[in-house]
Amino acid sequence: IQNNGALTSMDISNNKLTRGKLKEKPSWWEERHHGTYGLDDDQYETDMTGIIALADGIKNIGALTSLNVSNNRIGFGGNVSGVEALAAAIPECK
Repeated sequence: IQNNGALTSMDISNNKLTRGKLKEKPSWWEERHHGTYGLDDDQYETDMTGIIALADGIKNIGALTSLNVSNNRIGFGGNVSGVEALAAAIPECK
């Protein structure tokens, strides 16, 4: 997305952008009672590297006026590094 001055709007909502690796399945988990392990977002680590890379990329998009990153669990679990990176990058979109 770097050096794309004509991009005015980007909607990357609902893309599981912060989903990291699958956590270890608890020893008590039985699929016949709880279903397939790995279907719930809470069963994954939170990884902000994609959001931070996105923030770095949007800084150079001069025409960007709308960015939707909703429902991606940014800031989930107290990890605000993705939120901070986006907040720092947005004013640079000019």
